[in-house]
Amino acid sequence: MFDKIRQKGEEALKDFWNKTRQEVHQTKEAEEILIRYAQKKGVTAEEKKLLKTESIDIAKVIFIGIPLAVIPGFSVIMILLVKLGNKYKFNVLPSAFAAPKEEERKSTS
Repeated sequence: MFDKIRQKGEEALKDFWNKTRQEVHQTKEAEEILIRYAQKKGVTAEEKKLLKTESIDIAKVIFIGIPLAVIPGFSVIMILLVKLGNKYKFNVLPSAFAAPKEEERKSTS
């Protein structure tokens, strides 16, 4: 029983780490796009979409994540915010932490 709990905990930590790395990579990519955009170099529609998504993700971290992190009971509040966001079709988590991608669902089935 404890092995199963430990295994689930390890999987959750690996998943969190992988998604955090993915979010950092996306933010760096958005930074490069923003620099090109500011220099009036060519930016594709897909790159503009990524830049918009990352801007929203950064705003979520700054305006939701950081202030809540200093409040006692942060994890409970965050769970409630995620549930409330799901109810009103607004994801409070950065895009890398959104619902699993199709390939992730297939690999866990």
